[in-house]
Amino acid sequence: MSEKKGLMHSLGKFVFLVKRKIKKARLKASGKPQYTVNQLKIFQQLQPGDLILGKMPMSDRKLYEVPDGHRHRPYLVLRKNKKTVTCLQGSHKQYSDDKETFKTTIPNFGQYDGESYFSTLEYYEIPIENINKLIGSLSETQKQALERKLLIMESASRHVTHLDRMDQVIRIGDIIRSKNRLYLITNDRDNIPKGYALSERKIRNSFAVTVDSVQYYADLHDYKIFNPAEIQLTGAIPKNKISDLHRFVSNGAFVGVGDIINVKNQYYYVFKTLKNEVQVYPLSDRQSANTIKVNFSKKELYLNPRKIVRFSDLRRDVVVYRANEKMRKYININRKKIAVEEKKKTL
Repeated sequence: MSEKKGLMHSLGKFVFLVKRKIKKARLKASGKPQYTVNQLKIFQQLQPGDLILGKMPMSDRKLYEVPDGHRHRPYLVLRKNKKTVTCLQGSHKQYSDDKETFKTTIPNFGQYDGESYFSTLEYYEIPIENINKLIGSLSETQKQALERKLLIMESASRHVTHLDRMDQVIRIGDIIRSKNRLYLITNDRDNIPKGYALSERKIRNSFAVTVDSVQYYADLHDYKIFNPAEIQLTGAIPKNKISDLHRFVSNGAFVGVGDIINVKNQYYYVFKTLKNEVQVYPLSDRQSANTIKVNFSKKELYLNPRKIVRFSDLRRDVVVYRANEKMRKYININRKKIAVEEKKKTL
């Protein structure tokens, strides 16, 4: 009986393959494209985030092994190419790992009605002739959720498949990787992610972050502005810690005596920190009486110890630089000299 079944299977497969071959040959001989006018219309209007029903992109031999009712599946469009769309393949069954799965709802769609699951581990190239119909589209919120999942799951080399919305989904509190270094995003103004490097070495007044069970500390002296195309999203701090991060950065808790900060493109030297206040000397490119020369950031700047500026609430995007020990000693010695000379003048 099993031999008979095997023979029938082989015969059915042979007939299926011959029919497919003849159909393709006729299309090729006619000079017409393999897709219909309706399929082309659907393809032309497709956008990233659209849901389509399409035939599985398999060879004829493999396609025959798939049961007839399962040869068409829902696909989630990530990118449109010249003659194909890059997609995630859907299933009405949940995949084993929820972290690797994007879940959405496709209403009024037969066996896929309700929840559908799309694995982010594998991409499929669906040609125009495999597209059956447009089912619907993800909402803006769902697109952002999908983009974040793709950013976390993929390596940086595969960013090309994304929805071209990377700059809009990087948020404050995200942990990213750039050039094999981890960073904590603390600012997302104007859709330009900015943040601080993470170090395993504990730094004074630093903000603690856990990544893959390893404790890191935000090095708030190492501040960077990122090109979204060059970063990889690896995770995020818990939502209940976001307000702590806002408060920590905005209060300037990371600023220490001897640091040089940049606020609104103006440099300042920190000489005193209080509970809710930072006291600084402004650095200028103009030399005047009793100023102290400071070589910093490839510039020749001058510190005037008679001018004092106080910050009670530093902006979130203040940039902090670690002044070296030689510079600190040099400035402190000269400050004391100037203070002594000022005192002599008043006597």
